[in-house]
Amino acid sequence: MIKNTIDNMSSLYIHPENQEILWKTIHSVAFVQNIDETYKMEWFKSIIERFHLSNPNVINFDELIEMNSKTIEYMCGSIKEIIKQFKSNPLESRGIGRSPPESIASRTQLENKTEVYTSVFSERNKDYEKMLEKPTASVDAQFKDSKDEPITNMDELIKKHIMERELMEKEIVPFGGEIQAPLPAR
Repeated sequence: MIKNTIDNMSSLYIHPENQEILWKTIHSVAFVQNIDETYKMEWFKSIIERFHLSNPNVINFDELIEMNSKTIEYMCGSIKEIIKQFKSNPLESRGIGRSPPESIASRTQLENKTEVYTSVFSERNKDYEKMLEKPTASVDAQFKDSKDEPITNMDELIKKHIMERELMEKEIVPFGGEIQAPLPAR
C-alpha cells in the first residue's frame, strides 16, 4: 500500500502506515504503556517531526528501514531518560503517569528489553522486506531441442484413432436413447 502512494508524497517516513508500525513497536515497551496518553502522543510526534526535518525525503525502502531503526533507537534512549527523570524527581515528572514497573526499574533489565525490542523490530523489518520482494523465476526450465522423427506408420495411427472414436461413440448414449451412426472419417 505504501508503494501506491509514493508518488503522492515526498517521504515514506511520515506515511501513516509507517507511523503505525513505529507506534506499535515502541508501544510494546512496558514502560511506554504506563505513560499518560497525551504526553505519549506529543512525545511520539516530536520525535517523528525531529527525524523528518533532519531527512525530509525518504523515498526508498532502504532509507526507510535505516530511518526507522534510528528512530526506534532514539526512542529507546529517550525512554531511558524519562525513567531517569522519574527516579530522580518523581513529583516533577509531568505526564509520565504511573510509576515504572519494578521489572524495568533496573538499568540492565531496561537495556536487555531495548535489545529485545530492537531485534523484534529488525525481524519485522525483514518480514516487511520479504513481502515487498518480487518472486524470482525458477531456473528449472530447460529448452533443449528434442528430436523430431517423421511418422512412419500414419495409416495405422489413423485406423487406431478411428477405432477409439467409434468405441467412444458407442459408449455415449444420446438423450433420445438411440445410438447414432458414427461420423464419417475424412
